[in-house]
Amino acid sequence: MPPASNETTIDETICIPAQKPTINGPSIHTNVLIKSALPARGIVSSNPLRVERLLRQAEINGVLSHVKVHTDKGWGVKISTATYKGVPIFIAVIPLGSSGAGFAFFEMFAAGAQALVRVGANDATATMREFVIVDSVDNLVGLQYAAGNKNASRNDAFAASAELVGLLNFKASSHGFDSKQMICHNVEDYHAYNFSEFFEQGASIRNQIEERKKSNNASECCWDMETAALFLRALQFGKHAAAVLLPTRSSLEIETSHCNIIFEALLDFTPLAESEEISMQPITEEGARRMSRANRTHSTNDLIGIEEPLFLPEVDVETGNDLFADDEDAPAF
Repeated sequence: MPPASNETTIDETICIPAQKPTINGPSIHTNVLIKSALPARGIVSSNPLRVERLLRQAEINGVLSHVKVHTDKGWGVKISTATYKGVPIFIAVIPLGSSGAGFAFFEMFAAGAQALVRVGANDATATMREFVIVDSVDNLVGLQYAAGNKNASRNDAFAASAELVGLLNFKASSHGFDSKQMICHNVEDYHAYNFSEFFEQGASIRNQIEERKKSNNASECCWDMETAALFLRALQFGKHAAAVLLPTRSSLEIETSHCNIIFEALLDFTPLAESEEISMQPITEEGARRMSRANRTHSTNDLIGIEEPLFLPEVDVETGNDLFADDEDAPAF
């Protein structure tokens, strides 16, 4: 059955715009991996099995339609696009840890994502009737420093999107859950945190988290490896992000209920008009050439595209000429 007149099909939504790259900031043209525009709303998780269950249950229950899987087969990112009540959405597996997750979030926001909600597990104490929302993060140093913040501190805190937190709170309450907000302390080295005896200085990360917990109510804080990177990327792009943490060993029913609440919250999210979007710093000509070299070096046959993997020619931002038109080593797809 064709979609109603007010619905938008996935093919219309994530097709590559017929335009030349600009120097206004990161986009699918400068991305290394994600080469098709994404829907504005997305759910992400570093647990592939959780994403598989989410998609399977959503299809069984008729929550999602037009489901299409896109994969890079090796970079740790797997994206599925679909529609939820006629609204385009995507569900993605992301790499583990702040560095790999930060890479994925950068390219997702550059590809048009405007609101991302991370679904993870809560290692802190929580009941099955609690709906835990991460509304702020701290203890993220590496990505900040790499982005030019030489004064990056473990005390630097980044907030979730107030709009998304409000929507998630409202939807959770309407489904009978006790909504609870937590601060999340970033763990950049999982093994140093959990097996400090193997590292000469390994106890430092555990001590850092314990210090963070003391500065907050211990019952209102948690820790993970990806949420801080998500909030930082959202801040850099001027976009929206939040995270929902499921109780440890939660049932399939609880997991499905949480994901349905997230779907409903994202449905009510209002995307920014193109004119309202906040751009990152413009890319210089030299920056564009560096991006071209990065694409040339790292792009593979496993690019994430609308149908088949697609290679976009590297274009000079001023002349519009293909930078590698006469280069025998340029990728051919």
